[in-house]
Amino acid sequence: MKKIIFIAIALLGFLSNAQQKVVVRNGNVYNEVVADSLVINGKTLSEWVSGLSTEILYNPNLIEIGGQSNAFGFAGNSTYPLDSKYSYSITNETPLTYVASGGKDSDYNLITLEVMDFENSKGWENVNILEAYGIEYRLFEILKDYYNEDFYMIKTSQPSTQLVEAGGSTIDWSVNSTDEYYEWSNDHHDSAVALMPSQLAPAYYIWIQGEEDISQDVLSSYQEELEDFIAAKRAYYNYPEMPFLIVRMGNLQTFYNDDIAEFRAIQETVASQDYNILIDADGAATQDDNIHYTDVGYELIAERIATAMGVDFSLLPSELTGTVFGSPHFSNNAVYAPDKAFDGGSGTYFASDGSTEDLDKYVGIDLGSGNEAKLTKALLLARDGFETRMQGAVVQGSNTSETDGFVTLSSAVGTDNVEDEYYQLNITDETAYRYYRVYLSGVDFDISEIVFNGY
Repeated sequence: MKKIIFIAIALLGFLSNAQQKVVVRNGNVYNEVVADSLVINGKTLSEWVSGLSTEILYNPNLIEIGGQSNAFGFAGNSTYPLDSKYSYSITNETPLTYVASGGKDSDYNLITLEVMDFENSKGWENVNILEAYGIEYRLFEILKDYYNEDFYMIKTSQPSTQLVEAGGSTIDWSVNSTDEYYEWSNDHHDSAVALMPSQLAPAYYIWIQGEEDISQDVLSSYQEELEDFIAAKRAYYNYPEMPFLIVRMGNLQTFYNDDIAEFRAIQETVASQDYNILIDADGAATQDDNIHYTDVGYELIAERIATAMGVDFSLLPSELTGTVFGSPHFSNNAVYAPDKAFDGGSGTYFASDGSTEDLDKYVGIDLGSGNEAKLTKALLLARDGFETRMQGAVVQGSNTSETDGFVTLSSAVGTDNVEDEYYQLNITDETAYRYYRVYLSGVDFDISEIVFNGY
């Protein structure tokens, strides 16, 4: 219900009464709209929205990101711990984020639609030569978890590129230039959406750019150029009300102190216009150059963008934590104790006591009295080289104790679990439990890492 309320009500802030369009999410089907069959708080959508139109102008699960280096992403992959779940592939992962990869070299026939990872997160760049990332990891993690649907990203960004044309040799984003980034990004979009379930405009266009225009001292033309760029994008996509999110230069980008006030004022002016939204980047940490954001800075901006998109963080699943418990571990050696399954390191692991073959083997967490939570998924990482010792394991929940009252909540880990990949088990049980564990009976049980997500 939360997503329908967002689209039918929260999105009204972007749409004028005379030009309202409503899309009801229905999986990945975008050519059908259910209007009066849906009732929210006693009202049909027609009653919520005057001038209801069933015309669909955009793909509600497609986000497009454009701009220069901070849109491109400059936080090094190494800033995510090597053992972070973001650094691993996930077997049975659902939902997924797909990215249109390649095509920046104008060979759009080579564009592929791929599950997003560190290697392809640059979008139209076919390789991540800088081994860096931007807002995309945190943003799409939030959207996937919140809506429980697949999402799609088109990313057309390039470091050190300006919006305003300055000199005949400059390659820029200006709509008044020829065969440059604006037109190339449109060509990339067209080829990318041809591979997606819906060949429509993005639900949101995110713009992170402007540092190079400050450096080139062309701010006198920036407002007009940005207004022209936004209008041209909306016209090209045939979506006049496309929400255009402008990430305002952050107050910690102190490299540009002499001009930051003037530039931020321009961004605020444009963002105040119809269907534009200002995203505050103040407080987002920057790297030593005082230009590019750190991993923490990108994550903060991503969370603010998600808020602008209507995400209610109180309903967003997150990693559950608690007091670790478990069955006896091998040789009673602390090296193999239950806490090793929650220490964030793939080189450590819980190893069950194998002296009794019929002994129940398990490891889990106690959320504490009054902290019961609903589990949405579990990510399990097998001990390296001993993947078979996790096969058959299930997730269980209880409100009785660490040993009793457990109910099986998931299917079993299959034989398709592989080395160096998390294995995802989805949970549909609506009950909030205090105790959660991963359980296996009758055989040796080893497991390197467990991540429980819920709310």
